[in-house]
Amino acid sequence: MAKYCFGMSKMTKEIESVYVKELTMEFVEFLEMIVRVAHIKYSKKDISQQNLKIEEKVGFIIDELLAGIGINEKHT
Repeated sequence: MAKYCFGMSKMTKEIESVYVKELTMEFVEFLEMIVRVAHIKYSKKDISQQNLKIEEKVGFIIDELLAGIGINEKHT
């Protein structure tokens, strides 16, 4: 699912005549990917998480990403 979210968040560039396997992202693409991951991760688990607002789902994803670089503060 992560590959799907990455691919769907990529913007089409004006000049894409040659296929280039590009693993870089624009900041807006990164934000879109976080929202897509949050939606998929917290929409298919249990019933209690399905009713969360998208802002809460994104907050949980950001908490997990920040923990990966040693920042353990949680959103409120």
